[in-house]
Amino acid sequence: MSCCVKTHPRAPERCGATKQEAEEILFAVTVAMELAKPDLPEWKRACINNYVRCKEEAWSGSCYDCFRHCEGQQGEVGGQQVPPQEEGTLSMAEDVDWEEVRRLAARVEAGEALTLTSDVRELLLRAARQVAIPDADALVAVNDVATATTLLREARARIREGSIRLSRTRLRADDLARNGDVAGARKLLEDLLAVEEIPLYRELAEIELEGLD
Repeated sequence: MSCCVKTHPRAPERCGATKQEAEEILFAVTVAMELAKPDLPEWKRACINNYVRCKEEAWSGSCYDCFRHCEGQQGEVGGQQVPPQEEGTLSMAEDVDWEEVRRLAARVEAGEALTLTSDVRELLLRAARQVAIPDADALVAVNDVATATTLLREARARIREGSIRLSRTRLRADDLARNGDVAGARKLLEDLLAVEEIPLYRELAEIELEGLD
């Protein structure tokens, strides 16, 4: 099917492929071409690296959709695509509300005043826990629009900064591991874990670290 789609990219139905299947096949070709570029931005290389891992390790969700999300955020991880979990375990990645946080923060930054409905308060409290903001601080913050807005911005900043930090570390660690420097790759991930507080990012870094064994 893949060869047929590459020959007839505008008519995937001739190959028995859906539009989504055709996009993924053609995107795989694009990935190979992009990785060959010496000036490929680091954030985009990180997105591609995650896409490849998603396909190889059978992560849940759409790898293609997650790449597009990552690309739109210039390297930010999160969203609906997560590594598979062992039976009986629960990942923090399954519970995050970060897309809602991003949308709310974007509206506030565009000039919309934050409205403290019960749903918004619950979202901010959950997000605060997920980015390691103490519950006591968050509970006080959600009682006032000004402090709740500050809480929202802080949560959004932690999500973005932690995501970029994780993506860059994983990229450098992967490069070192591929070149035979497993000890160096391990040191990078251990250094990240020494400072990272966000549970999801810690979990992803630990998964990466375990993969070096």
